[in-house]
Amino acid sequence: MAGRGGVTLTHPKKWDKFLPPECQPDPKILRFNAKLHWEQAHEPLHADIDSKKTCGVGPGLAFANSIRSQDPYIDVVGLVPCAVGGTAIKEWERGCHLYENMVKRTKESIKEGGEIKALLWYQGESDASSKHDAESYQANMERFIENVRSDLRLPSLPIIQVAITSGDGGYMEKIREVQLGMKVDNVVCVDAKGLELKDLAIAIRSSELRSDQFQHKNIFILAGQSNMAGRGGVIDDKWDGIVPPKCQSNSLVLRFNARSNWEEAREPLHADIDVNKTCGIGPGMAFANSIREIDPRIGTIGLVPCAIGGTNISEWHHGMSLYNNLVNRAKAALKQGGTIRAILWYQGESDTISRTDADSYGLNLKKLMLDLRVDLDSPMLPIIQVWCYLPLCTKV
Repeated sequence: MAGRGGVTLTHPKKWDKFLPPECQPDPKILRFNAKLHWEQAHEPLHADIDSKKTCGVGPGLAFANSIRSQDPYIDVVGLVPCAVGGTAIKEWERGCHLYENMVKRTKESIKEGGEIKALLWYQGESDASSKHDAESYQANMERFIENVRSDLRLPSLPIIQVAITSGDGGYMEKIREVQLGMKVDNVVCVDAKGLELKDLAIAIRSSELRSDQFQHKNIFILAGQSNMAGRGGVIDDKWDGIVPPKCQSNSLVLRFNARSNWEEAREPLHADIDVNKTCGIGPGMAFANSIREIDPRIGTIGLVPCAIGGTNISEWHHGMSLYNNLVNRAKAALKQGGTIRAILWYQGESDTISRTDADSYGLNLKKLMLDLRVDLDSPMLPIIQVWCYLPLCTKV
């Protein structure tokens, strides 16, 4: 992270001063120098931070340039270099100089404005030489993340970790296993193996975007029966696999899967939710892509599939399993950040068979919506209902 690109291996070590295109300075990319002042960023970013070693090119400036090229709405990017080469995770414990300096520099960097978007962490080689250090790496890293988030008062601060590809000893794979398998909320890992600097910067950028997505999602709940769950392209209980242009995947459209994890959304959205039936294309992806087409500044959209085919309104009453599952999934989806913007409701076909069901549908639906607004603590939550189009749906 401190940057050793272009630094000679022989003593005295020198930087060759070669700047790859992705590391060129940009007036909109700043760095927080050792004197705690903002200035235009240029390589080597860590020259006055990791001052006891020769610094060269690292991933920081390439990462910042990659972000700005990806999203024209991003204005100024501020980098706060804190890395020091040859350090083990225990040297980054709370109370140690490296840790306290990082926290101090971070707090100073936002005194004149700005928002901390993420912490980029690239470390672990020095913990690969000892079995004890390798085995304790996970606990030390998890404690480090907890302490940083606490001391910066950012409990959901995204952490972007780069998995090492080399080490000082025989336990590199153990460190990599920990890094790639980290199961802490809002922590993502980029594998640096086989990546050139430009590709690594792009990978980190993609992870940063995914991390930021967790915090700023516009969440929509998808509920109802088969038409919402998706039956488009399903013939004889098999989906034909055709995805219309309006339903194509988009890195800024996520879905909350059955394991309660966010992932890039793709059809069939309800495949692991409406598991007793064959799912195909529904309206969810087309809806999300349409919103982003109308307003590309809306940011990330999060879809929470909850629909189950063949269900009538009575199965969605307060206290029933479908209702409870919807509420639980909606609340779980919020834990990593975001705001529920609306519930999309497409249901009613199963209530057209019985005159009693049809006559009571209005009251049942109204009660359902009132209950959901109470349990989701959103008294004005918008409900977008799709009108049943079948010939027998007139009463419903």
